[in-house]
Amino acid sequence: MVPGAFRRSTPPPGTATLGVAVSRIALYSLPLLTVVVVAFALFVVGAPEPYAGARIYGGPTQGAKRLSWRLSLVRWEDGAQSKAERARLAVEARLSDGRWVSWTGKPDSQGMAAVEVAVPGAPVSGPIDIAVSAPGDPMPLASGRIELPARDWLSKQRDHGGWIKGHQTGDLLVRAAPARGVFAVPFSDPLWIEVRGPHGPVPHAKLTLRPEGLDVRAAEPLETRADGRAQVPVAPREFNVALGIAATAPDGSHGEWYSTLPVVVGAMHAALAGKRLVVRSPIERARAYFGLMTPRTRLAGAPLGLHPDGRGGAVAEVALPPLPPGPLWAVVSSEPELSSEATVGWPLRVRLGAGDPPQERVVPDRLLLDGLVVAARRDRERRRRARLLAGLFSAFAAALVGVLLVLRVKKSEADLATHLARHSENLEESEHIQARGTGWILLVAVLCLALGFLVVALVAMYRIG
Repeated sequence: MVPGAFRRSTPPPGTATLGVAVSRIALYSLPLLTVVVVAFALFVVGAPEPYAGARIYGGPTQGAKRLSWRLSLVRWEDGAQSKAERARLAVEARLSDGRWVSWTGKPDSQGMAAVEVAVPGAPVSGPIDIAVSAPGDPMPLASGRIELPARDWLSKQRDHGGWIKGHQTGDLLVRAAPARGVFAVPFSDPLWIEVRGPHGPVPHAKLTLRPEGLDVRAAEPLETRADGRAQVPVAPREFNVALGIAATAPDGSHGEWYSTLPVVVGAMHAALAGKRLVVRSPIERARAYFGLMTPRTRLAGAPLGLHPDGRGGAVAEVALPPLPPGPLWAVVSSEPELSSEATVGWPLRVRLGAGDPPQERVVPDRLLLDGLVVAARRDRERRRRARLLAGLFSAFAAALVGVLLVLRVKKSEADLATHLARHSENLEESEHIQARGTGWILLVAVLCLALGFLVVALVAMYRIG
């Protein structure tokens, strides 16, 4: 053996002391550092953060020549949603045949905007890829693919109106119907009256009305036209109204009809005034929503700012796009989805003539794209990554503390053996002390450390997950 070999392989006393000090500091500080790191992941990196997204509501896309959507910006914070604010928005839509259409505009004070886009060329066919973005936002507020056939949109259609089956007496058949499907307090709308005898319509029949809870706004005497029909403006003063009608033909035959009339509680009113839509509320309110629709598509729709009309109600006017021929309805509501019980779809083109009166029709807006779902998914993924990193750090720290603890115990055992070998006069007692070992004590210590780190990991999963 080479002399001095042991001295060259043995580290200097200062190095050994430094290693012991470093391991001791690491052993005592790692649990505290783990708690700090997990707390940072819980309350900083992985803490719930508010996020915003855009929602797009509208009607059918298949066959549309004009895309009409209501865009709503939503902010989610502390388990509740509220309006989001952006100075400007851009909507880009790619049709299935490769054509692009776009819209830019400003949302209103409630974070809503009416998106109206004319589709050049052929009508829309197939799905539409949409992206909603705002300047300064690194991620789109909404993106995805939408497709809504007209039959799916109309699956939630709700109609009211037609001839009312009232109580009949006499020789003549008398019947009546709201010319626009329903009535609303206190607005005036036409009531159709028809008188028929054994041989068909009865012209020039004298009419006498007995209103209950409504005003009749027609000059007397009232009588039917040559087609046996008459039109009378009526305005309900309350929600429970009824009307009695007595008809007397020129030949003296007589008939009577009596029934309640349908009045929608809390409904707003809509009517055409030239190329503008006039929306009225029976009470003062700041906001209303409307949708303009044909039997197969949604032409327009937007939130409306109302202003007092000086009579206890509120009114708003809005310019309409070019209107196609045929039936039209204006759906008005105090709710943006146009789905409340007080929502009414007023027919806009009503003429007294042959056939049945138009019905009131409501088709709620459908949610076509929800960017808040994507934003929520991104937020969950961010928190999941924070939880994963906190767990990995806890596991690594636990393993490192375990290794350091074992090394520390082994070093203590070696030092004890050296000390006993040098200073113990009783060799048997020295061997007995060394034989007892510290295995069970070490196992218990490691398990306690593992339980401590497990508690930290569980707290992280509970708080972040």
